[in-house]
Amino acid sequence: MKKNFSFLFLICLAVVANAQAPFTAGNIVVLRVGDGTNTLSNKGNALFLDEYNPITNVKVQSISLPTVTNGTNQPIVLSGTATSEGALTRSANGNFLTFAGYASAVGASTVSLSTTTGTAVPRVIAIIKSDASINTSKTLTNFASTNNPRGAYSNDGNSVWLVSGAKGLQYTTVNSTDSAIVISRITSTGTNITNLRTVNEFNGQLFVSTGSGSAVRVGIVGTGTGLPVDTGKVINPIPGLPIANPASPYAFFAAKVPSTAPISNVAYVADDNTNGAGGIKKYALNILTNTYDSVGVIDAGSVYRGLTGVVNGTTVTLYATRNSDSLVTITDNAAYNAAPSSSTYTLIAAAPTGTVFRGVALAPIPVLADNNFVLNATIENNAAKLNWSFSDISSLSNFTIEKSNDGRNFSTLAKEIVQSNIALTFTDDKFNNITSYYRVKANKINGSYSYSNIAVASAKTKSSDITIYPNPAQDFIVVNHSSINGDASLSLINAAGETVLVKQISKQTLQSYLSITNLSKGIYTVSIKCNNETISKQFIKQ
Repeated sequence: MKKNFSFLFLICLAVVANAQAPFTAGNIVVLRVGDGTNTLSNKGNALFLDEYNPITNVKVQSISLPTVTNGTNQPIVLSGTATSEGALTRSANGNFLTFAGYASAVGASTVSLSTTTGTAVPRVIAIIKSDASINTSKTLTNFASTNNPRGAYSNDGNSVWLVSGAKGLQYTTVNSTDSAIVISRITSTGTNITNLRTVNEFNGQLFVSTGSGSAVRVGIVGTGTGLPVDTGKVINPIPGLPIANPASPYAFFAAKVPSTAPISNVAYVADDNTNGAGGIKKYALNILTNTYDSVGVIDAGSVYRGLTGVVNGTTVTLYATRNSDSLVTITDNAAYNAAPSSSTYTLIAAAPTGTVFRGVALAPIPVLADNNFVLNATIENNAAKLNWSFSDISSLSNFTIEKSNDGRNFSTLAKEIVQSNIALTFTDDKFNNITSYYRVKANKINGSYSYSNIAVASAKTKSSDITIYPNPAQDFIVVNHSSINGDASLSLINAAGETVLVKQISKQTLQSYLSITNLSKGIYTVSIKCNNETISKQFIKQ
C-alpha cells in the first residue's frame, strides 16, 4: 500500500511539474530547438516554445513539446542543424500557433531525419492554443518524405497548409485521417515550384516563400481564391518583388501603415542570404504601378529567418530571429514607402548555449465562444461589477469568475450556476480600489470550457464613462462619451492589440458614430484618452 501511495505521489509531482500556464496576449513566442544538454543533431532534438514579454525582455515560461507518445499526441522533434525547419505561424484570428516536425522520439533515429521516408518516420503537425494545450495527433506519411518539414499554417486549428522542399503547397485537416493533397506547385507560366519554405495568411489570402528557381521569391497562392483547399492553384510572384533581392527569403510580414489603411501597403521579408546580402527587406506598394518597390533594408548582412510584427498607428514593431541565436525587435516609424527609420535591432533574448531559435510569432489569444463571450468591468459604489454575454447558455453547467492582481496568475473568486432567467453579472465587493483583472470561464455540460476576454477594473473605471450600442454589432456602433470633459482621442483596437482606427473628438461632441462594416469578426476595444486618463470599453463585431 505504501509503495502504491508513493507511486501516485510521484505521478502527481510529475503532473504539477509539467503544468504550463496560458499564454499572455501581447507576448512573443519563439520556437527553440535543443535542451542545452544534448548536442544539436540532424537526428532530432527536443523542442520548446519560449514566451517573452517584449516590454521587459523577461522570459515568462518555456513550454515543452511532447518527446514521447502520450494518448493521441505524438512526439515531435526537429533537426538541430537544418536551418530551413521550424517556421512558426499564428492564425489570422490569433487563436492558434502551428508548425510541423518529425514524429520521432529524441534519440530514436540513427540517421538524419530529413533522409527518412514518411512511412518510416511520419511527419507531424503541432497545434497550440492560448491555454498552452498542445495537439500533435495528426501525422502524415506523404508530406516532406525524404525531405525537411519546413512550415505549416492553420486558420482554425483544423485546416492546415504545409510546405516542404518536395511537393509545393499541401493541405490536410487535423480532425481526419486524410493524407495531404497538393494544392499548388506550379506558377502561372508553368514553372514547377516544389521547394517552398514558409506559408502564412494575410488579408484572407495565402502566401508562400521560396529561395528556389527564378520564378518566385514571395508568392500569392491562387489570386483571389482566399484559402484554397483543392488542387490546381497557381503561385504568382508578388508584382515588382525582385527575384535577386530578397535572394533567400523565409518568413514575411504584410502590414497596413498607418493601421487605418484599407489594404496592406508594405511588406517586410526575412532574408538569410549568407553572402552579405541578408537582413530584413522592406518593400512598399507603388500605387501608380501596383507593384512593390524595394525601399530599404534593416541590419544588412545578417541572417534572418523568423519574422512577425504588429502595427500601432504609423509605427511597425517587428520581432525576428537573427543568426539562429537571437530574438530581436525592431521599430520602424517611417512612412510605409520610406526607408526604415532604424537600421539595427534591439536584443530581447539570446538562445541558451547549445540551442537555436527558429520561428517566432505573437502569443495566441483565447478562442471565444462564437465570438460572443465578452466581459466588461465597471466600478459602482466602490465595488467591481462584472457583466458578460454568452451565445448559448443551454450548453453550460456554470460560470467560474476568476481574479488576478497582475493579469496573469488567476484564482477562483466564485462560481455562478447558469440560470436562464438571471442576468450574467457578478459583483466583487472586495475590490478596495486596487487595480484588478477579471475573466470568466464558461464550463460546458460536456466537460469542455472557454474563457472570456480579460477585463480590467481600476479606481478610475466608471460605468457612465462610455456606453456602446448596439453590442454585439455588425455594421456600425455608436459610442456615447457625453461625460468626457475635454478634447480627446478615440482609438479602436482589435484583439491582437493593433490599432485599426484613430479619431479626434471634442468636448462638445456627445457621441461618435463608427462604421465597422469592413472589420473582421471578433472582440474590439474602444479606448478614449482625455486629460492623461484612458477609459476603455469592449464590443463584439459579428
